Amino acid sequence: MPRRKRKRFVEFSFLEKGGEVAVYPDEAEAVRLVDVMGFSQKKAAELMGVSQPTISRLLESARKKLGIAMLESRKIRIVFDDCFIEVKRCGKCFKPVEKCRCENGC
Repeated sequence: MPRRKRKRFVEFSFLEKGGEVAVYPDEAEAVRLVDVMGFSQKKAAELMGVSQPTISRLLESARKKLGIAMLESRKIRIVFDDCFIEVKRCGKCFKPVEKCRCENGC
């Protein structure tokens, strides 16, 4: 049987402001790689082709936007620009399909 959950004190209340929060694809990809898939910032930077400090800035920006969306009941919209390129990755090694050398292919 699980332990009883203790009361916690919080200093905010949920505000229902509505509206949207715009998240860019590179911010969403950084969150996906680091927070969802569990890669280090260094590995995520390598996969995205950017530096580790850039990943850190993307994560900081995205996490702030996601926090605002969660606490203010806002919608999250991913804004696509022409400057973003979609890369198909191998399911095993996460390298771009063109550079993958897995035995079974992708």
